[in-house]
Amino acid sequence: MLIGDALREAREREGLSQRSLAARAGVDHAAVSRYETGAKIPRTDTLQTLAAALGLQVELRPARSPHQRFVDALCRLQADAVVADPSLLDEARHRLEEMVGRSVWTEQWRRLLAARVEAVVGVLTSTSPQVDALKADSPLALVVVVEPDVRRRLLEVTRAS
Repeated sequence: MLIGDALREAREREGLSQRSLAARAGVDHAAVSRYETGAKIPRTDTLQTLAAALGLQVELRPARSPHQRFVDALCRLQADAVVADPSLLDEARHRLEEMVGRSVWTEQWRRLLAARVEAVVGVLTSTSPQVDALKADSPLALVVVVEPDVRRRLLEVTRAS
């Protein structure tokens, strides 16, 4: 999400006008407009001031590689499929046995698949670097079929962004 979009959404969620946010943050109201439209990018200190005025904090994280974004997108499809049909976890448990000896993550997935659907979805939708390798070796990839044209589009989009 772009900075301007995030600022606008947070401001609207708080029910503030651009002028009231500007007054609260001590910045020019025209600048808030320019930040929201992307015509201007706020300096880091200004962004932190605006975020604080909205009750938010700025968090900087390393950018995700195209490969990581592709895996994220595939895992989001897996998560959506599991939410729509939780019985897919049963099939994933069965398919997990095919991964024994080929994956260092077998035991972690065994425990995860024994947990609630929310736990599996939480891992699949996480963008934490700590779970990237676990997600990349998901047994649900053996269960949730992603059509080749969908896979190609995901690859194109994640490379472009």
